[in-house]
Amino acid sequence: MRALIVISCLLFISHCGMAQAPNDKLANQYYSTGEYEKAAVLYKKLWETDKRRTHYYDRFFTSLIESEQFEEARANISKRIKSEPANAALHVKRASIYVAEGYPEKAEEAYREAIEKLPANAASISRLGQAFQGLRNYDLAIEAYEKGGRLMNDTLRFANQLRALSQYNNDKKRMVKYSLLSLAQNARNAPSIKAQLQRALQPEDHEDLQSKLYIYIQQFPDDIVYPELLEWSFIQQKDFPSALRQARALDRRLDENGQRVFQIGQMASNHKEYATAVDAYDYIIRKKSKNNAFYLSAKSELLKTKKNQILSGQVDGVSLDSLEAEYYSFLDSYGRTSSTAYVVLDLARFQNRYLKNNEKAIKTLTELTEMPGVNKQVLANAKLELGDLYLLKGDRWEATLLYSQVDKDFPEEQLGEEARYRNALLSYYVGDFEWAQEQFDILKASTTKLISNDAIDRSVFIMDNLGLDTTAHPLMMYADSELKIFQRRYDEAFEQLTILNNLYDGHGLEDDVLYLRANAYVELEKYNDAADLYARIASEFPDDIRADNSIYALAELYENQLNDLNAAANLYEKLFIDYKDSTFAIDARKRYRQLIKVIPPAERKETMSPEDLFLRGITPN
Repeated sequence: MRALIVISCLLFISHCGMAQAPNDKLANQYYSTGEYEKAAVLYKKLWETDKRRTHYYDRFFTSLIESEQFEEARANISKRIKSEPANAALHVKRASIYVAEGYPEKAEEAYREAIEKLPANAASISRLGQAFQGLRNYDLAIEAYEKGGRLMNDTLRFANQLRALSQYNNDKKRMVKYSLLSLAQNARNAPSIKAQLQRALQPEDHEDLQSKLYIYIQQFPDDIVYPELLEWSFIQQKDFPSALRQARALDRRLDENGQRVFQIGQMASNHKEYATAVDAYDYIIRKKSKNNAFYLSAKSELLKTKKNQILSGQVDGVSLDSLEAEYYSFLDSYGRTSSTAYVVLDLARFQNRYLKNNEKAIKTLTELTEMPGVNKQVLANAKLELGDLYLLKGDRWEATLLYSQVDKDFPEEQLGEEARYRNALLSYYVGDFEWAQEQFDILKASTTKLISNDAIDRSVFIMDNLGLDTTAHPLMMYADSELKIFQRRYDEAFEQLTILNNLYDGHGLEDDVLYLRANAYVELEKYNDAADLYARIASEFPDDIRADNSIYALAELYENQLNDLNAAANLYEKLFIDYKDSTFAIDARKRYRQLIKVIPPAERKETMSPEDLFLRGITPN
């Protein structure tokens, strides 16, 4: 009998649902097609049938307003407000009638009444806040939530909502305030808060955040989230010394393994703040044991950072030879093994590029290639470096053998593409232009942007200059000069380039000869001579293949060596505007945007006179 009653009830409920479903579907159809009078009739019945479905009432009320049944809407909402005095959001609905009728003052009065009659009830406060947010009236939504927090004597209750609303309103100070309160409510909010602050705050806005964080750190001395956020804030400002102070304090306090300090060191080094990076690595070396996971890495990174510090001119009185001695001391202490192979590789590069001691570098790399168990990538990089050194001393066969070994070991990877590019370049140097161009054409599809761009430039260059004449002799002289510059035989290269110009006066390689000389001057650190040649190319050969390369190279010189950010910004701007199809255009736009942030607007373009701009091939905007 009981089972029969249950089945009867289920059938009745199912019948009711089936009877209601067509009305629901039909009401939605009327609403979506703008037939609001018909929709209002059906939604009213649906609402009266199931008052838990607030969606029905919202559609019913909107349909009344859209069909201009204002009196019925007013009577209905007044009745609801009387029966649900705690639902302050209903006053916002009443205000929508006044808005539709064109009485904004009355609507404002209704909004004020909603806030005034707000009860100390979390659900009512949330409904009112959401109602104002739905109208995109973020000021009133903030006011509602803030009053709600006071009524409930709970400043943390609505911190997340207020944090989001403050961002919508671009109220950075209020956003900082509620971000910190949100953290007090739940420290797990830290990742989302950092992401929000990172999007909203400029570097100068972090000062307000930091001043408030110091207060919270004092009030909540046992809470780690605030000093961690302070460290993060300093990083956003690129204030790495201050970030390092926080990182070291947290490392000591939490008895950590030095990871956060190591990361600050890496960031500082990447931003060329080598003194801070040295301090970070030195802390790990002094405070951690030799068994620490970051100890060996800190030792090797310290060597690399000191090298960059010396080369950048940030320290005086420290010679390259003394740094080489530090490399040897490190390797004597830890051995030349697979775990230190990357340090051996860095030493060899240092000996080659900065000490200009090719024989030492070859000896160091040869020892590395004979070590057992060396990481395959490290070994491949060592072979590429060793191949370059053999080519530098004129042993092309040993060079191509080493390049080919790497190509074979990494056929589908970047290292393999790099090896193929170097082999193609070697063939170009010795005059095998057709085979070299075939390889460059294949490498155009490289997944590595730098290799792809270089391969495109080389392929186009060979094609243009082989088709100019019945003889390849000018191109052979030029390629041989390139090889001599690679081998640091600068005087021989310059002499041969002069002969080339004399033999083939007016030949299409004229801009290329200037470009090659300019690049050699950069290697020789004759930056002003290089700048003059790059500017001459941009001015005299604006439509030739070397023009965009020269403008980009000249911009880099002004930015990094000649310390004229205005000139660099002008050149980057010219590049992405006048040479928008250049492979350098995207990066030039990025560099330009970075530079104009650090150049005061009043000082933009004042460093170079119109005459200077003209002489350098730059059209003033």
